Amino acid sequence: MLRTLLLLFILIGLAGCFDPDNETVKKGNKDLPAASGDDKALALAQRVVAASGGKENWDQIPYISFDYFGRRYWFWDKANGRYRVESPPRKIRAAGKLDGTETYLWQNGALTTNPDSIAKYKDFAYKAWINDTYWLIFPFKILDPGVHLKYMGACNADSVTQATCIELTFDKVGVTPQNKYVAYIDTLQDQIIRWDYFEKATDSLPALSNPWNDYREYGKIKISGGRGDDTLKQITVHSILPGEIFTDVSKSYRDILNK
Repeated sequence: MLRTLLLLFILIGLAGCFDPDNETVKKGNKDLPAASGDDKALALAQRVVAASGGKENWDQIPYISFDYFGRRYWFWDKANGRYRVESPPRKIRAAGKLDGTETYLWQNGALTTNPDSIAKYKDFAYKAWINDTYWLIFPFKILDPGVHLKYMGACNADSVTQATCIELTFDKVGVTPQNKYVAYIDTLQDQIIRWDYFEKATDSLPALSNPWNDYREYGKIKISGGRGDDTLKQITVHSILPGEIFTDVSKSYRDILNK
């Protein structure tokens, strides 16, 4: 069931879901107001961010890598807006800058500089980064500029687990600001334990719903990898990485790290 839902979300999400960095990498929405909403929702969101380690500790992490359900393996240079993605199913490696000014592509066993291929996979990589990192760091993004929060009150995360829900809608951020999310929060630990994704804010039923579990500590922050029947794997916070990770796609990331 999860893999069916994952495929659905990929098809929806890569058409454009909420950008986890508010597209500052590409467009620079620096003038957007801080997250808005009612007092209860904002207070609960602040507790969630704090319980995850706090925005300041998240911002201080230079690099993070993770495996998105075996589909894509990512390295993210947060400070410099660089990425590397390897996708075994697509037989590609791509790296460069998230603003699109640099793109390096290895496809089907060889480096390529073909302009059409570069343009295609530059777009693919950016949209996949939006989708995949949001799956990873949603709790750190709920107070981002352009997010509007609404307190929904008591809700059931599953047949036995009670939670408190807040709704997230968006104002002029991301690729598709018409999306909506509902976060289910365990108020004893102030952790998100489920989310619902709605393609449109007017939709009454979610297109996707997943539990959030298996929280682990990575230095000073906590990240959940569990999404029901599957997990985000190999989550790693790095203090340093070789520069080739973000420029050399002739070799796999394993070859670069193990040299």
